[in-house]
Amino acid sequence: MGEGTAAVGGGAIVDLDLAALGDDAAGVFRALLEGVSSLSPDGVLKATVACDPAALGPALEARGLEARSEATDRGGTRLEVRSARASPEILDLRDLEAPEPLNCILAAAAELAAGGALIARTPCYPHPLLVLLARRGLAFEAIEEPDGTGLVHVRRPA
Repeated sequence: MGEGTAAVGGGAIVDLDLAALGDDAAGVFRALLEGVSSLSPDGVLKATVACDPAALGPALEARGLEARSEATDRGGTRLEVRSARASPEILDLRDLEAPEPLNCILAAAAELAAGGALIARTPCYPHPLLVLLARRGLAFEAIEEPDGTGLVHVRRPA
């Protein structure tokens, strides 16, 4: 993705819906690895799955990946997979009132070194933030999660 563009898929954030694979853990695992292969080193893969994510954890960890899961309100699971070595910590700003998430992300982005990145969870899809990031010349990608929250990846160009 180019600088100042919001996108779903490729680069810093890959978002997959693998629920149609059902309980096929091997198929889900292959799809996750394919998705991870298209990530930037500091990126994050989000996937909706129907299988038990506990079966995937050890195999992902063996490849230097960490996975976090949470149940969705539709009975599935939302996985978050990223490099255990290269990914920045994720700022969880979902419990903050506006405009605090926007202010926190802008402050953290101002501190990024050239080539540095940050990832943040926001209470909703951050339309106003994306405009401000673009004005500051920062590269970003954002997705809206099924629960209405947002996930934002911000990078200061090298």
